[in-house]
Amino acid sequence: KLPEGDCGNFYVVSPLQQYMMCQHFIKDSIYGDYFYDVPIKENHLYLFPSWLEHGSRVNKTDGDRITVSFNTSGVAKEMLPPEFVKQVGWLMEVVYILPTAVAIIPYPFHNDIKDIILSEVKEQEENAIKFTANEELKHIQHYSVLANDERYGKFRNWCELQAETYAKEVQGQYIPETVQVTDSWFNVSNTGGFQHQHHHSNSL
Repeated sequence: KLPEGDCGNFYVVSPLQQYMMCQHFIKDSIYGDYFYDVPIKENHLYLFPSWLEHGSRVNKTDGDRITVSFNTSGVAKEMLPPEFVKQVGWLMEVVYILPTAVAIIPYPFHNDIKDIILSEVKEQEENAIKFTANEELKHIQHYSVLANDERYGKFRNWCELQAETYAKEVQGQYIPETVQVTDSWFNVSNTGGFQHQHHHSNSL
């Protein structure tokens, strides 16, 4: 869910920054770009390597910015129904930035999952994890949210299918069979909330 206005872009950080401390660029160029802002769109999945430092800019609107995050791991394959694969199709846009690629994919069943997520965010408001350094950012159901098959099975399977394609076809990774979501959570950024720069060492 994205409120109207400047709710804060997603951004990634070049891993080369620490090795280029003595270089000072006087012109704008790809060689001097250490931070890259990726405009965010509602109803889209963003995939990138777990080692890539990333974060989100400050939400400057009066509404909440709500996103779903997850980590993945390679696992034995559980085949999805053929009709599901046909319905989803492949709509992956690949943007090459820094030394890697970010994939941006629209989710085809957006309205259904949005209502379910907003409902759960409201239900779990009291159980949200708040951060002392950034009180306007909350995590909901960390490690478990997408494991609920009844609510999120279809959405999780779609995310896993996209992550498998990204790992194999875009990155060229060796994945024995397929990819599985391991842990997952909702991010709720109130006015002034943001994601600090970080990476995930426990994900593909």
